[in-house]
Amino acid sequence: MSLDDLSDELLLEIVNFVKIGGCNKDLSHLSSCSRHLNRVTTPLLYRDIIQTAEQTLPSLLFTILKRPDLAEYVLRYESSEFEDGELDISGFSEERLEMCHASIRASKISKENESEWFSRVQQGEWQALTTLLLLNLPRLKELDLASYRNYGDFQDPRSDAGSLVFLFEKAAGRQRTGDKSVPSLGNLETVSVAYSDTEMGLGFEDVIPLLELPSVTSFAVHMLNGLAEFDLPTTQFNARKLEVVYSSIEPDALTRFLKRFPSLEDLSYEHAGAVVGCMEFLPQTLVAGIQHLKHCLRSLDIYGDPEDTYDDERALAMGSLVDFEKLVDISTREITLLGPSNDHNGDFNDVAKPIHL
Repeated sequence: MSLDDLSDELLLEIVNFVKIGGCNKDLSHLSSCSRHLNRVTTPLLYRDIIQTAEQTLPSLLFTILKRPDLAEYVLRYESSEFEDGELDISGFSEERLEMCHASIRASKISKENESEWFSRVQQGEWQALTTLLLLNLPRLKELDLASYRNYGDFQDPRSDAGSLVFLFEKAAGRQRTGDKSVPSLGNLETVSVAYSDTEMGLGFEDVIPLLELPSVTSFAVHMLNGLAEFDLPTTQFNARKLEVVYSSIEPDALTRFLKRFPSLEDLSYEHAGAVVGCMEFLPQTLVAGIQHLKHCLRSLDIYGDPEDTYDDERALAMGSLVDFEKLVDISTREITLLGPSNDHNGDFNDVAKPIHL
């Protein structure tokens, strides 16, 4: 009996076994065995795409532009911004470049922005190529920028065509007007972004535009250096799940930042200290920022050692959470919950946590 004689159901079992561990190489070999296998495996082959090497991005972009039917299968894309932010596209033919240009024209931006974006594509800029790819993935639900530094020759990423910030700004505007076209990124629900270095981190200006996309309901950032001097927008974010991992947000900025999320259900914050940015962590400023979430917050994870600020503001206990009616899970250290200086004098069960926990 040949593989072609097997049912689709049994073939899918084989395909899922081959797919274990995300090994697309073996899956690709399997898809080339027969037309029947190709039909069964192709959707899985393109469902989760991970950019593992510099030259995979230009190759993938050309494949998607040439075969837009394959773009319909892509639900998750993981990418890394390489050190100099530029890729070698010297092997791109005039035909490939024209396909890129035509795709940019189809996004209906100004002639000036169109020219600028295409110029960056010709230079092989990672952001320009990545934004062009995202513009052609109509069903994309999850974007993971596994290594990102917002590197590029951008004077103002919000207005410079070809940058991720520019793409998300335009997409957010389209979504707010009810536009459901592909450039609106209307199916994108989950975004995660991680800084590519070991010190300092991404700023608010790097992540806020990604959060402002109305369709994003789950957001994670690794190494966010949030400064109080940054003028946070008045925009409210739709994310219901927020993970701020190994980050340092200044106390006042942390309060203001969290107040921009009106419907958070799951919140995780890990304070990294001076390695990323701000040394100080005041638990009370975090809780001050979530007082409006008493009706919806379900889980709260807080990691980090409380530290006094340089202006002698003391690190205190988080404060009472008894009014958080839907909170069913709290994960933190006792020193964070009760305060580093034994500020808490009452009964822990009555004061610190909801009665149903």
